[in-house]
Amino acid sequence: MVRITVIGSYPKLPEGTEGPNVRNAINRFEAGRLSSRALEQTVRQTVARVIREQEQAGVDLVTDGQVRWDDLVTPFARDLGSVEVGGLVRYFDNNVYYRRPQIKGRVWFRGSSLAWEVRQAKAVARKPLKVALPGPYTFVKLSVDEHYHDLGQAMADVAEALNLETHALVEAGADVIQFDEPALLFGASSEEVRLAREALAVAREGLTVPVALHTYFRDAEPLWEALVSFDVDILGWDLASGPGLARRLAEVELGKQVTLGLVDGRDWRLEAADELARIIEAVGRRQGDDRILISPSCGLEFLPQGRALAKLERLAEARALVAGGA
Repeated sequence: MVRITVIGSYPKLPEGTEGPNVRNAINRFEAGRLSSRALEQTVRQTVARVIREQEQAGVDLVTDGQVRWDDLVTPFARDLGSVEVGGLVRYFDNNVYYRRPQIKGRVWFRGSSLAWEVRQAKAVARKPLKVALPGPYTFVKLSVDEHYHDLGQAMADVAEALNLETHALVEAGADVIQFDEPALLFGASSEEVRLAREALAVAREGLTVPVALHTYFRDAEPLWEALVSFDVDILGWDLASGPGLARRLAEVELGKQVTLGLVDGRDWRLEAADELARIIEAVGRRQGDDRILISPSCGLEFLPQGRALAKLERLAEARALVAGGA
């Protein structure tokens, strides 16, 4: 059966009868108007609500919405020695910013600060839990390298740290590990792709849970042959940015699970459920329904909460159409 998942992030929920807003709570905390205990209570309530909303919308593989995260790279960067969190820089071609890591020396793993987040999410989730992390290539490319001046060596050390991080997260309860590598679509050379593939193999070494690789924000079809060669269990594709990928996936059996990023995580407009269903059916005939997950094209943090939820519900509608026509 086709399953529904999310890529990682979810909107920081608004104030209202359902609960407080994490962003507002952080602002009050930083202004000295909210205690650390109250802030943590707000975050836990929000994580529980995010997971509940996903599950009620029909999501089968949930995340904690990265509620505590400011961006993709900062949480992992804080677990690394010789890495400092720098100033704000624009995140790819989005109108949001991230804090750019600065690599000051040889990268080493200090210990997982993320494991307790996984344990908390696992305690409230009724469905399997996925954790998304930056892949080694994207992490290094989004950083300022003041030490290595060698992409391969920097990625090798980051990959070793990621491997230790992911093992800690699996021990804490993560059911799936996802590596996000959007930077591969922004001008990576064939040599860089090769290095990224080698680094990801190190990052996933010894993991006993499924491992996913996701790219997004641009059309991945030019890197099709390279991406399908990565040693992962699940390949995620942003079909909103690369509609031609649907044709490829309907023609070429990959022999692994695929995630179809069907609804645009950066566009307010809702897609038609019947059009989504046609894509699912076409890909399913080639890949097999049991190897298909459907999702937004990227994280949902770019949308208002109500629209993000509607996108997930639209995925569930499309799946129901496929199931009804089977």
